[in-house]
Amino acid sequence: MADDTRTEGHGSAPPPCPHPGVIPWAPLSVGDILGGALTTMRRYGKHLLGIGVIAYGTVAVAVIAGYGIAYEAGLLNGLLDAEQPGEGPTATLALIGVGAIAAIGLLLATATVCTASATVLQEAIVGRPIGWAELWHRTLERLPSVTMTVLVSGLLLAIPAGLFGVAALVALFSLLEGDGKVSPLVPSALLIALVLAGPAFWLAVRFSLAPAVAVFERQSAATALRRSSLLVRGVWWRTFGIALLALLVASAVALLLRLMLNAVRMLPGEAGEVLDTGSDPSFAAALIGYGPLLLLGVLGQLIHQMLITVLPQLALGVLYVDRRLRTEQLGPALAAAAMTRADDTDRIRSGT
Repeated sequence: MADDTRTEGHGSAPPPCPHPGVIPWAPLSVGDILGGALTTMRRYGKHLLGIGVIAYGTVAVAVIAGYGIAYEAGLLNGLLDAEQPGEGPTATLALIGVGAIAAIGLLLATATVCTASATVLQEAIVGRPIGWAELWHRTLERLPSVTMTVLVSGLLLAIPAGLFGVAALVALFSLLEGDGKVSPLVPSALLIALVLAGPAFWLAVRFSLAPAVAVFERQSAATALRRSSLLVRGVWWRTFGIALLALLVASAVALLLRLMLNAVRMLPGEAGEVLDTGSDPSFAAALIGYGPLLLLGVLGQLIHQMLITVLPQLALGVLYVDRRLRTEQLGPALAAAAMTRADDTDRIRSGT
């Protein structure tokens, strides 16, 4: 099976490498896996941060622009105005349209960050640097396959979650009407969601290594999903636990940073100042008036989304390497790849 870093091989322990990577080339403990992910974030943080800001920032701009266009076109009139009930459906459709843009954008942004994380890790494990141009080229090259794997995993979890959401909304509308009757759709939707939740979650974990497979082994989405399922077989709980631990660490750091940003928003002065926009501002005026607060809010959300995407994905990528180290004797091939990089560097320095 071919992959981009020539990581297939068999034999004894790898020779010493002059360019150590972020993990030892031997079966890894949970601490090694999480430590490798954190070390990769530290060493390649500039690359990962840049990709994340561009990807998620583009989505944020697109969503804000979508709301602005809908607002200026009057499509949101009547959404909360009881005196304009006839425009309510139009406003709802406008919100659905913007929500669709946000969902598609978030899918592409998440897939981009997952692809870039696996690409960076591919170099980190053999101690290679990577340039911006190379990172973008390789990310875009593998993006279609990774996008499909992220879409499959996302849909698996979205279907039961969506059914729960529908049941909650129907129950809420029934309570607001005040007749005390709950639609029979509510228990049906809850029952279906509960039935689907277990298998969906189990499959999502089985497919969690697919982005790394798609990048490291340059496989199609279908092959990456099958390969991930094989690698996770027998270590489902370990895979789930490592992903959960990485998510908890990322969430804790993101929460701390968001609390710091919220503290800045509460300070007097420009950071917490809302400019006067008048009684009936345009969307542009409102955007300018609430600009500082909006900027800090968007920044906090970007940081949160990047951390909860990048760190778990790096941890799962290291786990993928660990599975191949344990089952496919990957270590010698990693050493060969690192030694090749060292030889290339020596030739460049000597001018030959």
